[in-house]
Amino acid sequence: MSGAAGTSERPGSRFNSKYFGEKIIAKLDERKKKIIRHHGFGILLEYDGCSAPRGFVQWIADQVDVSCSDIVVGGKVIPLDPLSVHLFLGLPNDGEDIKENYTESTKSNFLSAIKEPSLPTIKTFGDKLVGGTLSDDDVLRYFMVVALSTFLCANSSTYPSPQYLGALIDVSKVKEWNWSKFIYDWMFSSITNYRKKHRSTIGGCRYFLAVSVPIFVFFFSFIQLSVFWLCSMF
Repeated sequence: MSGAAGTSERPGSRFNSKYFGEKIIAKLDERKKKIIRHHGFGILLEYDGCSAPRGFVQWIADQVDVSCSDIVVGGKVIPLDPLSVHLFLGLPNDGEDIKENYTESTKSNFLSAIKEPSLPTIKTFGDKLVGGTLSDDDVLRYFMVVALSTFLCANSSTYPSPQYLGALIDVSKVKEWNWSKFIYDWMFSSITNYRKKHRSTIGGCRYFLAVSVPIFVFFFSFIQLSVFWLCSMF
């Protein structure tokens, strides 16, 4: 099925649920998982690689009111904000703004931290994370790079975005950054570009869009039925 001129019927990105779930999480040893949990990101290890259908994600993106970032479905307003990302993914929703702290030296400082002369591809980060011998700090850095690049803040590049690398330089402060806001901003920016500029990709955490909306609709409907039942009792 072909789309209208300038649009795509199946927007894509580097979002790769199967790769992140089956090639990364499933192959991490217990030492590396323990390090990730210790730093507060253990919830990401629970992801099983469940796919987010492109067509459904595109349909949800088409329902977003980009003027206020709400999803409007069947007359119901579903909030799309950092708090909803926090409630769904369990990641920090306060602290330093990651994007505002990005500088021209961020990339070079990150490369110094991981002792690499140039930025590796996402796949290289994944291969070294699973099969390499890494320090505790690098385990978290490499895991977060792969998680962000393929699951949380995916885009169309084969390389990680320098925008979030600054938050991974000092691993001891990784929980002091507002990850929920960064993930939300990345996703909403991608949806806005897709809607307004007719981009062919929808980046960000497509899993969040595909799963949180049905959950919200179900919960909203359950509340409505409960109120109706309670009212009928009196």
